[in-house]
Amino acid sequence: MGTLSYSSSIETVPLRKQGGLAAFDPVTLRLAAETCAGEVMSVRAPSGLEGACPESLRALAQVTVERDPRGWPKIVCTIDTGDMPWSVRHRPIESTFTTYAGDRIAAVEFASLRVAETEAGAVTKIPMRLPAGTLVDAWFLELGQELSEVDGLALQRLASGAMRGFSLIDAASETFLAEVHVPQLELEYRCDISGVLQFDAPSEVEQHFTAELDVQGARVRATTVVMVGAALHHSAPVAPPPVVRFGEHGPVLWWFAEQQADRASLPFALIYMESPVWTAASH
Repeated sequence: MGTLSYSSSIETVPLRKQGGLAAFDPVTLRLAAETCAGEVMSVRAPSGLEGACPESLRALAQVTVERDPRGWPKIVCTIDTGDMPWSVRHRPIESTFTTYAGDRIAAVEFASLRVAETEAGAVTKIPMRLPAGTLVDAWFLELGQELSEVDGLALQRLASGAMRGFSLIDAASETFLAEVHVPQLELEYRCDISGVLQFDAPSEVEQHFTAELDVQGARVRATTVVMVGAALHHSAPVAPPPVVRFGEHGPVLWWFAEQQADRASLPFALIYMESPVWTAASH
């Protein structure tokens, strides 16, 4: 029906912060774009989506194409990870800590994880197991300050850079073992990102997210909805610290990636969180 091409002219994907929360998923967006090209019409996508698509997450994708009475299509791509338990040597326990905004929040404590101090901030990864048994990594990056404006493609670049930085530091044996705390979470988010895909017809694009994280593990559901031809109906070097609490000193970016994956592959479910997000989850 058409072709999928990538354009460097699509430079930003503005995201609306809702109570300190924003999210962007390149994986379901890319799969929705592929479906549009295969079954609807040609589409142009940001050049940042051109990376390899993680196969274990692609296998979980549910994609549907519906048409209205005039033939205009609606494409829905959803990836639901299912319940993913932590795959670590020491059983995680519940904890609390005080965030950079002074809020006391519920957290999950891991006895010993590798942490890297990168240019972007402290980074760690925690292995998790998909229901089919495949291992994926949950990544956490603590930023130095809140973002006044959140851009999805910029989040993707942050995540990819953090993974590359961690790998380089780890290869140089410069990561350190630490007791790590990450916030417990229960969140929902949706955002209109129309303009991220370009068609030769009017179109709108929306993404939806739900995510939970606690001492047992995590689950994330990300959906991209594309409608073509009709409007959507909206709704200074120091000694490494012995304890690293992601969110104690700044907002946190959380995402997933296949283990041992090429760091050029697309990260899944990039979720940006400021302190109010964790405070709400703790109540």
